[in-house]
Amino acid sequence: MRDDYIQIDWIETGRVLDGTNRREGFGIRLIKSTVEREMKGRSHMLFSPEGFECMIELPRASIEGRS
Repeated sequence: MRDDYIQIDWIETGRVLDGTNRREGFGIRLIKSTVEREMKGRSHMLFSPEGFECMIELPRASIEGRS
């Protein structure tokens, strides 16, 4: 990880995901629109039987000075 980025690891467990529902829900649309488009960051998502994992990288410049 570079110093000019902040990394957030988001992990959800406790819900069984069988992989049959492939549509993008509200949460994924929110991540893509906010993290990737508005804040120029990156997200990597993983759906597994154990739950959901998302690694978010945000450029420090996109969040410094915001309140």
